[in-house]
Amino acid sequence: MRRLTLFLAAFAFAAGAHGADADLVAAPFDAAHWELDGGDIGFATYLGEPALRIHQGSAMLRGSDIGTGTIEYDIAFQAEREFPGVHFRGRDAGDWEYFYLRPHKNSGWDSNQYMPVIGGAATWQIYSGAGFNSTETYKLGAWNRIRIELYPTSADVFVNGVRSLRIPELKSSSTHGFLAVDSAAGAGNTTGQVYYANFRYRSGPNARPDDMPAPLANDLPGLIRRWQVSEALSDDDASRRAAAVDWAGPRWTPLPVERHGVANLARAATRAGPKRFAIARFDVAADRAMSKMLRLGYSDIARIYVNGALLYRGDNSQYSRDPGFLGIVGLHETLAVPLRAGRNEIAFVVEENSGGWGVEAQFVEPNGLASSAFDATP
Repeated sequence: MRRLTLFLAAFAFAAGAHGADADLVAAPFDAAHWELDGGDIGFATYLGEPALRIHQGSAMLRGSDIGTGTIEYDIAFQAEREFPGVHFRGRDAGDWEYFYLRPHKNSGWDSNQYMPVIGGAATWQIYSGAGFNSTETYKLGAWNRIRIELYPTSADVFVNGVRSLRIPELKSSSTHGFLAVDSAAGAGNTTGQVYYANFRYRSGPNARPDDMPAPLANDLPGLIRRWQVSEALSDDDASRRAAAVDWAGPRWTPLPVERHGVANLARAATRAGPKRFAIARFDVAADRAMSKMLRLGYSDIARIYVNGALLYRGDNSQYSRDPGFLGIVGLHETLAVPLRAGRNEIAFVVEENSGGWGVEAQFVEPNGLASSAFDATP
């Protein structure tokens, strides 16, 4: 009886999937359907399929708009350092949801990546681990079938018919928008190619599965849950203001942290030229003069000022510490912070170069401290 029940359940699932597949709309890779952008991209035939070839560039599906539904495509590549992916719920040239593969990290823990792109900024150093990456082994030089099921606030990713990544919480504020595919060649990859074929999609209702896990949450006591974040500033301006405790002039945004405890500064500041520095600050009241241990993380480079005095400078950029160092944000460092009795101003001057503009902090033992920054609500 149990075997019969399992068979019927599998049959019902397959029948439902087949019915949903009947609603998928094909988007052939040709100029009528796709708008190409980039220096090394074009239409081709690969492994007998009409395809899109990309070494460096992107292609937007003309007239597309998807919120919930299904995205499906075939992709082929070798093991070169390349980052091919799909944009969905694209709002404009700088904001979209993004799922991409890392062929050169085949079978690794980060062989793929989900992240939002916000203000044109990639964010993989902020969003990492469960819910953002999964271990996958791809076929090289052959087609891999990727299928993404988009729900209102979450998604599932299937690779070659098997669920690979569960995304409990989509991070972009956009609820619908355009579709695109792309690829960017990494350092040292001068000739590698990525091929897309058989792109199909369906835009329509898609309910979140009952077994979708809840997003992981950081509930540590003493976590800084709300920051005041400046607009993007130059290095000199940000450093002068932090040293003088001078907050007048720039636009400030109250920024709550993400569920995992990191404040994504790109939600408040947009990097432009030399203005790639932001001040992320909070104040804390101490019931007496004391030293408190502060755990911290940031991307990429940070200076920490306490009541105007420079206390710390660190570099968490990718490759800054060893050839395999990724610069992922987490509470990986600890700093002794001298506090005076009463109110204290703590300011992080954070520089962004690539991979994510973020900051995270937690007082290990918050007894004797009071701050509105411990509460994420406005």
